[in-house]
Amino acid sequence: MGATAPLTVPTTSGRVRGFEERGVRAWHGIRYGRVEARFTPPVPERAAADVVDATRFGPISWQLQMISGGGQARGRIGRVPQESEDCLVLNVWAPADVDAPCPVLVWLHAGGGSSGSGCQVENPHVYAAEHGCVVVSLNWRLGPWGALDPGLESSANLGVRDQLLALRWLRDNIAAFGGDPDNLTLFGVSSGGTAVAGLLAVPSARPLFRRCAVYSGGGRLMSAEEMAEFADRFRTTAARVSDAITDLRTVPNVALRHIHNQLVAEHGFFGYRPYVDGELVPSTVVDALAGSAQTGLELLISVTAEEAAFLYYAPEPQTDQWYERNIPDPVPGLDRDEKVRALTKRLFHDPAERMSQAAAGSGAAVWRQLYDYHPTNTECAPRLPEAERRAHHAVDLKSLFYSAADETNTEADREVAVRVQRSLASFARTGDPGWKQWLPDRFDQIVAADTDQRREARATA
Repeated sequence: MGATAPLTVPTTSGRVRGFEERGVRAWHGIRYGRVEARFTPPVPERAAADVVDATRFGPISWQLQMISGGGQARGRIGRVPQESEDCLVLNVWAPADVDAPCPVLVWLHAGGGSSGSGCQVENPHVYAAEHGCVVVSLNWRLGPWGALDPGLESSANLGVRDQLLALRWLRDNIAAFGGDPDNLTLFGVSSGGTAVAGLLAVPSARPLFRRCAVYSGGGRLMSAEEMAEFADRFRTTAARVSDAITDLRTVPNVALRHIHNQLVAEHGFFGYRPYVDGELVPSTVVDALAGSAQTGLELLISVTAEEAAFLYYAPEPQTDQWYERNIPDPVPGLDRDEKVRALTKRLFHDPAERMSQAAAGSGAAVWRQLYDYHPTNTECAPRLPEAERRAHHAVDLKSLFYSAADETNTEADREVAVRVQRSLASFARTGDPGWKQWLPDRFDQIVAADTDQRREARATA
């Protein structure tokens, strides 16, 4: 047993005081930077003179709906945090006892680049209490505040700039919490996975982490042309919403939200991604991985078996819209099942294959995982017969952050979650999740409900 670690620790933001929570040490709402004006790069947080109370979650980015009828993000404790452009805070969970520097897991949240926050992580304690990891989650600017480039100086990819500042803060400070700054793993699901993959295309970020675990994240960035088109569409929509909107830098935040909502109403779905700006992000993820030696990079890429099956929970016309929008040469006459399979392949499995090939071909160590299970405690599970529960997009979140305290869990839920969590913790600690590295035509690891089904099988990607 190591020495009991302190709750008040020194950082470049000042001395921060945490608290004990569920058997681990925790710090909430630590400032890593500030946003001084809209569409400007973040600045580092200055050291506070007094001890900073880090027992409450800090502000989160303004929350937007990706689809009509979307809900508002809430914190893990059920409280709706304050929304603000100036939301650059992070949270830390660390083992109570530390006898050696711990591997660090940095969680980038999901939400389509429009919603979500670092306080929505359900059970980070499990990795600190049971696996000896320091866990970090963070907030950054979302939606137009972080992804719209209005063409100003250094206004491109502000959300990525926020993430980069947070990683620099962790490099300088995570040792005070018991973490190893030289053993940092990024992980994320869905748009969080895309954010993780996107940082592989940021040269200045690469020295700040060692490993990446990408779950259900396609890794596709916007092109410069797509960003220019998007920015023009945003300005055009703003002009339609109100003639008084002449400068997006000065309009109220609620006005930006209203413009976004109008875009959602017109397009049905509207998310945000980083883009290839030629400077901070000089190339796509695949080109970045293929274009230079990746020796020393360790990459875990996981997809679910039926990523696009979330469309079964929406009206059938939405499946048709997604198919027409995302398949370059749509085949007429396909039924719904065929369209869902085509979308799964196009949007998730094929990008995972391309990332794997580019990384492994440049010397990186790559592991692949296929998650083929639907936990019983998801929101949709109680409404569906067991035979209709699919391994859809981001359903693996329940296993990644499984909590034994949830009385709705089954033994199968627990078995799958234990394997998923152990593999991630092992990957963070050693760079090896516990199965063979991926090579072209080598099999993926399948995570299924029955332990007898834990086998190697040909990738469906």
